[in-house]
Parts: sequence; C-alpha cells; structure tokens
Amino acid sequence: MIKTYAFIVKKAGLSDEQFHAHWRDPHGVMTARIPHFVRYLQNHGTGEECRFGSLPPVPFRGVPVIWTAGLEDLAAAAEHPEWPPLAADGGLFYDVDRLAFVPCQEGAELGHDPGTGPHHKAMVFFRVDGAVDQAQLLLQVTKAIPKAPWMGIACPLAAANPPPGPFFDMVLEVILPPGSGSLQEAAAHGQALVDTLTEFKALKPVGGFHCREERVFDRR
Repeated sequence: MIKTYAFIVKKAGLSDEQFHAHWRDPHGVMTARIPHFVRYLQNHGTGEECRFGSLPPVPFRGVPVIWTAGLEDLAAAAEHPEWPPLAADGGLFYDVDRLAFVPCQEGAELGHDPGTGPHHKAMVFFRVDGAVDQAQLLLQVTKAIPKAPWMGIACPLAAANPPPGPFFDMVLEVILPPGSGSLQEAAAHGQALVDTLTEFKALKPVGGFHCREERVFDRR
C-alpha cells in the first residue's frame, strides 16, 4: 500500500472557515468518486500558523492523505473521468501552483487506531542524515506524549519523488491524547517532543503541523 501526502496552501482571498468547509464538501465528496483511492483522510490545520510547539511552522493549511494499492493505481487515478472535475474544484480553494504530492512508504507504527475520529494530531517533518531506528524513535515519542493512542512513520519513495525531492525525508504522525485540542496543550506536547528527540542526532526537524484529522472514507 502506498500512502501519498498532498500539501495544500489556502487560496488567497479565502477565510480559514471557507477553506476548510469547501475542502470537506464538495471536495471530499468528489474525492470518494475515484475508485483507485482505497482510503482518504484530511488533516485540517489548527491555529493561526498550525504551529506545533517550537518547531518551525509550515506554509500549508491542509494535508490530505490518500492510500492506493500501488504507484500504478495512483497514476491511473489521474486518468479517471472524475479526476478533471476534482482538480478543477481544488483550484477554487487552494493555490494550484503550490500543490505538492509526496508518495511514501509506511514505516514503524506504535499503538492502536482509535477509530473514525475526528482526532487532534501532530505531524513532524524531518531531514535525516544517517541511520534512524524507527522503533526506538517511537518509544522515545511515548515518553514525550505518553497517552498518545497511535503514532506512525512514513518516508518518501525515491522512485516516485525525483530530485530535488520533497522538503522532508521522514514524517512522524502522532494522534494526540484525548482532550488535547487546545493550542496550549498542543504547544506543551510539541515542546516535550522537541526536548525528547534531541538525542537523535541524525534527525533535523524542519517543520511541525498541528491539525485535526478527519477521515472521509476507508475501503480496506
């Protein structure tokens, strides 16, 4: 299974409320019409800069995630008759020129899927210079965010991301503990995570994203 992240920047002139509402419906409903997509969720940025702790902010406002059986199905989706209207609709609420897709391979996971949600969540993007024990990394994350129900890692597929490649080498996703919806609690979790991961010298955080995960469909 291939997990593809898309990074979308809000279109100029739209309010946050307009951006998030249009993305949910009609765009989310239209996405479900592409049969090649096995699973789809939306990560809606939270707060003015979607900041997570002291991590550098990221320029995007939303991160949709699409699962396909493989890269072939991802390419076939763009040939489906429902793709042109979906792409056209996207141009109504995000900056098309800044849209980026990053196909990834899922890595280590820890915990249990807490269900349909929605869930408050953090995404942390890293540059990696050296070997990283993914399982050990996730164990360290549990020390910073001990009641997180689930966390997982994904890395860009080299074959699907030609040079210069995406802005990150690894993404860590953490579903935050229940009751962690406030910006103050998210900031505290983010700072604890930064402090805990300093021992991983091969990792350089390049961005943090605080969001609300909303699951649109799952055909698995």
